Amino acid sequence: MEKLPLKTVCTCIIVSVVVVWGTLFALWQFYREVKGRRATAQRYAISVLIQKSHTTDTVPTDTFSELLGLSADQPTNMYSFDVEEATSKLMACGSFKTVSIDLLEPAAIVVDYELRRPVAYLADFENAAIDATGYVFALSPFMTPKNIPQFVLQKGSQMEWNQRLSGSHIDLAMNAHKYLDFIKPADVALIKVDVSRAFLKTASREIVVVVAMNNTSVYLRLHPATYKERLREFFLLVPSMQQLALKDQEIVDLRLPHMALVKVV
Repeated sequence: MEKLPLKTVCTCIIVSVVVVWGTLFALWQFYREVKGRRATAQRYAISVLIQKSHTTDTVPTDTFSELLGLSADQPTNMYSFDVEEATSKLMACGSFKTVSIDLLEPAAIVVDYELRRPVAYLADFENAAIDATGYVFALSPFMTPKNIPQFVLQKGSQMEWNQRLSGSHIDLAMNAHKYLDFIKPADVALIKVDVSRAFLKTASREIVVVVAMNNTSVYLRLHPATYKERLREFFLLVPSMQQLALKDQEIVDLRLPHMALVKVV
């Protein structure tokens, strides 16, 4: 088999490399030109926002437009819209559990998301809600007001947005909330769980649970060590209590064993 001269082999290699790189460069230039034309074409200006919520709440379209920097007066071109940056902006709000953004030609943006599910308000902080994992986030303007209880935590406690709360106070409030959801009758509404005095080094330490029944606000004073047992005893009495003429407010002190001290306010 006849061997090609080294010079011929080298020439063929060089020509092949030049052809390949030349073709790639031409394709790159063509791609940039097409992308540049699309980035300035009016038909690709985002004019439609489609949202898909995986909860019962839907975020107002104006809120999405503001967060994503979309405006009808100064429309954003689809091919200059940074999907990754937009996703990060929404997740940074804290109220979103998951977010996925897609672009739909010629002029639509699709936001697929799941909002966090609040279980309680934090009474000491404005517009602050907390989910079942202890994550703190803003309720408004992402969802409508909820009929959920308030948590009153440690006096003077600090809170960071979009973070999980930790510590003995939030753990106790969460556990009490879960137990109340399990044990209370369906027609009794939980209004508040106050654990601000639960860890005092004095005999006055207590949990205060506020429930609504028969248009009456009932304040239950409980000892942190025995609150589950005492709540169970109290709710066994609820059917008989509902037959009584209750006042607007009543305080029921359940801190002593097997005894309920009732004070009408």
